[in-house]
Amino acid sequence: EGRIRGELNYATALFGRATVERYWDYFLRALAAMAADDTRLVRRVPWLSAAERERVLVEWTATDPPYPREQTNADLFEQQVERTPEALAASAGDERASYRDLNVRANRLAHRLLALGVRAGDCVAIALERSIELIVAELAVLKAGAAYVPLDAVLPGARQAFIVTDSKAKLVLTEAAGGRRAGLRPEACLLALG
Repeated sequence: EGRIRGELNYATALFGRATVERYWDYFLRALAAMAADDTRLVRRVPWLSAAERERVLVEWTATDPPYPREQTNADLFEQQVERTPEALAASAGDERASYRDLNVRANRLAHRLLALGVRAGDCVAIALERSIELIVAELAVLKAGAAYVPLDAVLPGARQAFIVTDSKAKLVLTEAAGGRRAGLRPEACLLALG
């Protein structure tokens, strides 16, 4: 009778009604666009409504940061330390660290980095497993005004060494055994929190 009928069945254990209705709207919008212009390429078919397109392209991708641009991440961390010094800031396994503890440890390492010649704009590679020491190392590098270059332990040693050389890293913060496994020069390695 000049129309197409269809029905949609879905597993309620996997999908919520609102999600399925949204997908159904996408499908109907695509069918209507194709029926209106059968020469249109499928990749040019509009799936989203104007409101949803606005939400995805404008609202969800707003790039204005909600923090002052003149402050660094290290500054923002210090402000949090002042607000909640004893609050739990990080945990790894059984180890816990408050904001004050992280700050004290990061400051100590930052001073050591500065004493070793790290300056603003330098790169410092960090080859540590996920741990509180990793957070301390990252904060310390930022507090020293440098940028950190993460080194993934699963990368082959030659690849890690290339990243260190290519980034012109001034130092590598690592555990001594980890640095040797990665094939990094011993004189370029610093036992991160030793």
